[in-house]
Amino acid sequence: MPVLSHSAVPLMLRPALVVFFRQLLCWRTMWRQYLILRLVEPAIFFYGLGAGFAMLIPQIGGFDYKTFLLPGSIAMSLMFGSLIDGSYGAYVRIFMQRTWPSFLATPTRIAHIMAGEMAFIGMRSVLSATMLLLAGMMLGAKVSVLGFILALPVIVLLAITLMAVGYVATGLARSIDDFDFVWAFVLTPMMVFSGALVDLRVYPEPIQWLAQFLPLTHGVAAIRGLLLGTIGPLGVFGHMAALLAILAVCATLAHHLLKQRLTD
Repeated sequence: MPVLSHSAVPLMLRPALVVFFRQLLCWRTMWRQYLILRLVEPAIFFYGLGAGFAMLIPQIGGFDYKTFLLPGSIAMSLMFGSLIDGSYGAYVRIFMQRTWPSFLATPTRIAHIMAGEMAFIGMRSVLSATMLLLAGMMLGAKVSVLGFILALPVIVLLAITLMAVGYVATGLARSIDDFDFVWAFVLTPMMVFSGALVDLRVYPEPIQWLAQFLPLTHGVAAIRGLLLGTIGPLGVFGHMAALLAILAVCATLAHHLLKQRLTD
């Protein structure tokens, strides 16, 4: 097996790669706990909602409720893992554990740290989504495995976009208690109005329009469309373009805010 040499990695990417491996080394001490939680908690959520609402909602869009719900559950699992890690988790790493300031004492910059952590979250999101897919299929959801494979770029993009949203919250937070606002004004609206649990078309048109500014809306639509075979390439690329736009805005804003906080 060829060994990756220093010359094979562009100089500007090496600090980000170091951050990525640092996250990986930290994660190896807790991967068992992570796998158990990422399987059991979403599976219980999926089973509870799927079994309960399936009695009240026989079909949505021609699919049974469990099948309809699984892509939304996968997207919501990514939301909780990525957005919380970019907000509460990042705040702890920056201001309590002082991990980021330690990195900044080296040639590593804020953009390198964000890129390395996002790359790790992207890798972890694939594992999390795969486990929930297998659990959902065992619990009765009928989705396409090929569609899931095609959805992997969307899954990674959604995870890093949500982490960028979390970084913005971290840049704005003045104390750890401020993240209560993230739960109230970011996580809850995305969970309710993104179409993860019910068809987005049941809401009034103004809410449907506002929901297009939520990254989870585009993640749910693309992942569900691919897993259920109801979306074409143009639709997928459209949702990915929306996610890329949100990522660019949030990453730029977060970088500016965190740079101000860490250089004060």
